[in-house]
Amino acid sequence: MSSVFYIIMRNDLDSLNPGKAMAQACHAGTQFVSYLHQKFPKKIDEYFGYDGIMTTIVLEGNREQMTALHNLYLENIKQDPYYSDEIIDETYPFSFSAELLPHMNTEKFSEITIKDNTVYTTREELTCSWYFIKEENVEKFKELTKKVKLELAK
Repeated sequence: MSSVFYIIMRNDLDSLNPGKAMAQACHAGTQFVSYLHQKFPKKIDEYFGYDGIMTTIVLEGNREQMTALHNLYLENIKQDPYYSDEIIDETYPFSFSAELLPHMNTEKFSEITIKDNTVYTTREELTCSWYFIKEENVEKFKELTKKVKLELAK
């Protein structure tokens, strides 16, 4: 098996609908390519091959599973350099009932709009993480994803 690009998507955000999830996954891929282009431009052809396509697997898990996977990755996967990062959406949109507003700490919310007793705003939110796993580490990384009980994204 060749190298694999993994995206781990949050499944514990009810508001992360399929469209938002696709956008976040796209951000992950773009961030990886940008990272390679800036730091290792000669590796792009090696990793992507002649057709510019690589195997990509999207898994899902909650925030705790993502943290556990990252810790296991650092402990068990030996590759230089490490290729991984998180996608933090600085303007993640969400809404909630206006009756909850007095009980919430709104310091980190951006502009708040209230319409029909619903609050609409944005916040900074971790939405997904990504890992580029070199061929020699793919099987070991698969074991780590099973250990933290990640599943294929639905």
